[in-house]
Amino acid sequence: MDLRLHARQPAFGVEWKQQQRYIDNERDTLGFGGRFGAGTPRVNDGALLFLQHMLAKMRAPQDGGSRLAIVFNGSPLFTGDAGGGESEIRRWIIENDWLEAVVALPEQLFYNTGISTYLWVLTNRKGKSRKGKVQLIDARAFWVQMEKSLGNKRRRIGDPSDAKAKKDPDHIAEITNICGNFLDGELRTFTEEDPITHQPIQCQRVVSKVFDNEDFGYHKITVERPLRLNFQASDERIARLDDESGFKNLATSAKKRPRHPQREIDEGQQRQQEIHAALRAFGKTSEQNSSWIERNSWQLSGACTSVARNSRPCSPPWANATKLRNLPWSRRQARTGCRTARHRNRAASRKASRRISSAKCCARAGRVD
Repeated sequence: MDLRLHARQPAFGVEWKQQQRYIDNERDTLGFGGRFGAGTPRVNDGALLFLQHMLAKMRAPQDGGSRLAIVFNGSPLFTGDAGGGESEIRRWIIENDWLEAVVALPEQLFYNTGISTYLWVLTNRKGKSRKGKVQLIDARAFWVQMEKSLGNKRRRIGDPSDAKAKKDPDHIAEITNICGNFLDGELRTFTEEDPITHQPIQCQRVVSKVFDNEDFGYHKITVERPLRLNFQASDERIARLDDESGFKNLATSAKKRPRHPQREIDEGQQRQQEIHAALRAFGKTSEQNSSWIERNSWQLSGACTSVARNSRPCSPPWANATKLRNLPWSRRQARTGCRTARHRNRAASRKASRRISSAKCCARAGRVD
């Protein structure tokens, strides 16, 4: 059945997952011979499916054509990336020159939601002056406050033909005239509240803009480049570290009721100083262009230094025993002291050997090929 005039206000955000198999099958088999040849939107919002169904019911232009009007929220107008389902449907409509006007309606017009809504007007019999053009109308200021709200509905568009609103201004006729005038930059005067004095003032607003169809098309180009990061331990960048919240929190107590708050603060400040010292040392090394060091140099400078810091020089296991023998002690004391020194030196020798072996492993791991 072909319709000459068709108006609809589908539910907002209707999910069509249960009908997806049938819709995808019609799209894949019939293509543009069916209703959904231009593509399908996201599963969680089937608003553009209603619009495609309405477009499929239009009369042919040689038979007089048709005009459609449908109320949408902002989702069909803005969502969808280039090449996506919603974008391809909008592109199909605009390239066929069916979109005549989009009217931004006032908020709080519906019972269950106060979101912004838009009226789409489409036709396949545009006049000569409208061909290749799309009119955008700002009707957000054409509303009257309701005496009693109905859910989220607190406003209405003025219509004096309504028996309950005979004193309302004729906003519907005003919006219709703006659409019929088809002027770019048309102005209207509205009474608004001054944000400073809170007194009513008269303001002029642009209510109509006209664009070419080509103005709504765009290409999305992804430019990829390697990730470029740098690390520099200069005085300027180290000074920035003091402003970081994570670095500041090191010198604070994380507990609500700490037993020793000052001790935790002192420990945090000490950690901050160690971090500063490590970064400054790294900065000096970077200035000398010696970030990469040969294996032998690293083993001698870094590994052995770390071992020297963490271990004490060990004497031969018999050194302390010889000293103890020369002491003027009794034999029992000398034997006990010798045995104690011998065990102590054996343990120190084993610990030092383990540290040296771990340093050699670190030197192998730090080798630069």
